[in-house]
Amino acid sequence: MSCDIQLDNYQGQYYPGDSIMGKVICSFDESINIRGIILKLKGDERNAWTRRRKKKTVHCKGHNRFLYVENSLHGEGDIGPGRYEYPFTFQLPHNLPSTYQGHYGGVTFILKVKVDRPYRFDYTDSIEVIVASPINLNQMREALWLEPSSYSVDKDVCCWCCTSGPITMEVHLQKEAFVVGEVAKMRVDITNMSNKSIESVRVKLKMEVKSMVTHPRDESKSNSELLATNSDTGVGAHGQRSYDLNLEIPQSAQVPNFDQCVLFSQKTKLEVTAVLPGCHTNLKAVAYVTIGHIPIDGFNQNLGHEPKKHPPDTAADIPPYAPGPMGFINP
Repeated sequence: MSCDIQLDNYQGQYYPGDSIMGKVICSFDESINIRGIILKLKGDERNAWTRRRKKKTVHCKGHNRFLYVENSLHGEGDIGPGRYEYPFTFQLPHNLPSTYQGHYGGVTFILKVKVDRPYRFDYTDSIEVIVASPINLNQMREALWLEPSSYSVDKDVCCWCCTSGPITMEVHLQKEAFVVGEVAKMRVDITNMSNKSIESVRVKLKMEVKSMVTHPRDESKSNSELLATNSDTGVGAHGQRSYDLNLEIPQSAQVPNFDQCVLFSQKTKLEVTAVLPGCHTNLKAVAYVTIGHIPIDGFNQNLGHEPKKHPPDTAADIPPYAPGPMGFINP
């Protein structure tokens, strides 16, 4: 006796709004009594980790089911020996997260069929399907900043007990929303009035994922992954320099969509660092940007507006729909 799920239109992944079509094939060697044959599609997010507390191991976990669809393929009664095929179709909702596998858990979509037998072992089969949910910037356009913006940071460099002079760094962005495969262009202006040379200027784009649990209490952990980087030479003491830096966001950059998720969130951080020698603390400007997959329709960069200003050491606000190892990850 066997029970198997076969998919007819699966090419390695589905997209939100797609139809999952297939059939359940059951083979019985003899007549059996069943409560029914039920096919379920479940979308779940889970996280789990352990921590030590007072010499005890505490198991922390969180689970949320954001999708549940059930389809009855056969009702209660007797079913004779033979081979039976039950076609099915599931319509995926349009607002779904991506399949995701992270450091502490993930997002999964499972199809499971059960031949429910009273007072007997059930026949079951299950299959995981990958859902790729691209982040469409058009759906969040009003929350995005698409005009030029600038960030300014400064610090006084001290030598022993004396202040040698300030260093000022200004970062100018054309916009704060990009898609994978795009080149993020920026200008960095540095004025170094100190007696110390700046060794180099580094730019990093990082994806930060926050994972949460709810039992035995609400907790979270974060991890980051480098998406893109660039660097250039520094600025000498009492010097000034402007940089035109391009940061290419790889087409393969794995950017997950956590729409409908409550246990995962993500944000993308752009760091521009002036690296100082020795024990001096580096000067760093941080901006939070949005990364998506589908660009805004008909968008043209408008340079005629006054750039948005942010106070020193302050990052941009994260849009409410922050699309949050990342992306469409096959488990």
